Amino acid sequence: MTIRVLGIETSCDETAAAVVEDGCRVLSDVVSTQIEIHRRWGGVVPELASRNHVVQVMPVVDEAVTRAGGPAMVDAIAADCTGYLAGAPGVTSIIGGGNTALDGSVSAAGVNGVVAKALWNTVLVQDDASRGVHNPGFTFDVIDATLAHVGTFTK
Repeated sequence: MTIRVLGIETSCDETAAAVVEDGCRVLSDVVSTQIEIHRRWGGVVPELASRNHVVQVMPVVDEAVTRAGGPAMVDAIAADCTGYLAGAPGVTSIIGGGNTALDGSVSAAGVNGVVAKALWNTVLVQDDASRGVHNPGFTFDVIDATLAHVGTFTK
């Protein structure tokens, strides 16, 4: 059975969405960068990033869904909900609430963006020729540290 997931990234300074089939075939990939917004400050300003995500997420998601072949090509949604930026949890609820071309017809799940990025290290093809970067031990160290860090703010 084929599963197509719309993934939405809003954890830092770019708003991105992609539709991925069976965890490995990218059907679409759309990114809205915030480089120019943050350039004058010399780095990412979280409040500006958060506000821009709220503005950009719907056009980015709609374009990703369209490029993938339309709403029928999406079986589920995974969106960052870690709350490092004020707008990220809101983005998950906007998408899950059916305010996209998907009309709320698919399940949405919140994802810890930091953990997801760390886990990406374990999802690469075996013959990608990288050395030392995709280390599962390192990946799980990052996850442990992240969860410990998040725990200090949620207790």
